[in-house]
Amino acid sequence: MLDHGLIKVLSENLDSRKKDRRKETCWFICNIAAEKALLDALFQSDLLTKAFDIMQNDAPAIREEATYIFDNILNNCTSIQMEALIKKGLLEIVVKNLEFNNPAGLLKISLKALRKILEKGNPTQDVNRPQFNPYTNRIFEIKANTILEELQQYPDDEIFEKVGKIFDDFFTFDVIKE
Repeated sequence: MLDHGLIKVLSENLDSRKKDRRKETCWFICNIAAEKALLDALFQSDLLTKAFDIMQNDAPAIREEATYIFDNILNNCTSIQMEALIKKGLLEIVVKNLEFNNPAGLLKISLKALRKILEKGNPTQDVNRPQFNPYTNRIFEIKANTILEELQQYPDDEIFEKVGKIFDDFFTFDVIKE
């Protein structure tokens, strides 16, 4: 079905002036992204590039729906696909959507996507060769830790808990006792 013109139709719908059409198209692509066997077709099309643009520039409800696309992709993507997403700026876009003034729904799915990115960056621990998660380092480089700290003041318990869990799981360091 994807090979028979559906991608072209979806691409055109993502460019639509109608918000509802863009939102429903993101929902449809999100369902495609949930299928590991279909990820290559998404990566070979222009749909993800357009979804990146929507995540940055559209209305919050549509940005939320576009973020679900990447949340599903993160469940099944290969390390090569993950690197491609990171190079296109997925981490930075997700962090930008974590700004305090965004609606709770967008914040929640962005926190979920951020957690998955950080999980993908968690190296297998070898006691002889300790490694660091490159995505946690990037969080500090782009000052996203400050955004996460601010979100702990957001008036939604679920957001508070998600942020706290991210800090606990990815940013706590053992204190070295002398």
